[in-house]
Amino acid sequence: MNHITSNINEHPIDAVIAWVDGNDPQLIEKRYRYLTGTKASKHPGAHPTRFASVNEIKYCILSILRFAPFIRNIFIVTDGQDPDLYEDIKKYFPEKLNSIRIVDHSEIFEGYE
Repeated sequence: MNHITSNINEHPIDAVIAWVDGNDPQLIEKRYRYLTGTKASKHPGAHPTRFASVNEIKYCILSILRFAPFIRNIFIVTDGQDPDLYEDIKKYFPEKLNSIRIVDHSEIFEGYE
């Protein structure tokens, strides 16, 4: 076992990816509900392009699986959504299916709903 492999086994690395599908009508409605009384188009951090999803999550996950084999687990943090990556992962990296987990905001922010 070489030095690099030894370090990876001693200090496992997980990846955490925040993701939402900004085109989801429920997410849009939720976002604007919190922006009531503000100028949503001018509100910092609320511009629709911030939440745009152009399938980047698929390529991010597949790239990690392909080029970062030292990553132990991948956690996708989202807001009641599913990026629907099962078939792609099953096709290209079936042995990694159990290392990917979707984590909902309600789990992380439990008690602060």
